[in-house]
Amino acid sequence: MAIVSCQHCGSLSIIVAACVSVAMPLIVSAQNVFFLDNSPIQAMTEDEVTLLEQSAYRALDTTPDGQALSWTSKVSDTGGTITPTATWEESGRPCRTLQFDHQAKGKIGRPRLDFCKQADGSWKISNQAR
Repeated sequence: MAIVSCQHCGSLSIIVAACVSVAMPLIVSAQNVFFLDNSPIQAMTEDEVTLLEQSAYRALDTTPDGQALSWTSKVSDTGGTITPTATWEESGRPCRTLQFDHQAKGKIGRPRLDFCKQADGSWKISNQAR
């Protein structure tokens, strides 16, 4: 799995990893990656994981709730959609739920994850149950 960072991305990369069960380093702890076994992320190239991460950040930052953001690899049939389904505040910071629907080489993932924006502008998976 590729770990990609950007100034405003924070730990979102681990969500990609989580999401493409889906799969990103933004969110998953290194000790808890066994859930990725047999997930679409295993079939993705580094460039496809980066594309998924960039799409997730775009969905978190700019896509309205209920609107699907599509992404597709230019070199394979890997792709999917990311749909923000809820926006709320938690401890004074914006939070969002993303529904991931992805596939890569016949593997399908449909994780739903909550993210909250951090003080530095990055997004991190929320540990709080709503």
